[in-house]
Amino acid sequence: MESTNSPAHTTQDPVRVDTLNLGFGFSVIPLLRELESSKQPYTLLSHGEPIWQQLAASDRLDFDLVSSYHASFYAEDQVAEDVVDNYYPTAREFYEYHERLFAKFRPKVTDDRVVSVDNHLSYSVVHTASGAVYEPRNLVFAPASVAPRTRRSRSWTCERLRTRPSSLVRLGTRRT
Repeated sequence: MESTNSPAHTTQDPVRVDTLNLGFGFSVIPLLRELESSKQPYTLLSHGEPIWQQLAASDRLDFDLVSSYHASFYAEDQVAEDVVDNYYPTAREFYEYHERLFAKFRPKVTDDRVVSVDNHLSYSVVHTASGAVYEPRNLVFAPASVAPRTRRSRSWTCERLRTRPSSLVRLGTRRT
């Protein structure tokens, strides 16, 4: 492992995991469903309340969405619920949908925040605020929930990830 001067880095041996998902947002649900259906092991790290839970907690679900039901809800769920008609759902309907989806996966979330990611030619090492260190075979970044919080981390978020292992994926962006 390359050494770094960051105090967040520990000398702890990395935990090797198959797939490490960083962030527990709406966009990671299809991937988690696929991993579960194919019985692939994964680790899920996330920290903080998602925006929809924050809105519900502050009683701010009093608006309609600006995108249609067909554009906002996953097709798999539309088929399962036998939805044919398209309409503009309310924020409360969308929040309740999120809660139904998240319920299955929420117990699997480890509450921890990523401090840094060391990218090497064939692997990455993820350091967390708790001191845990992971060496995933596949590393998935979910958007927004793991957005850079410091000036230092901005440097690796976009460009460095594009030039690193093919097992790195950032949901919501095209893989290069």
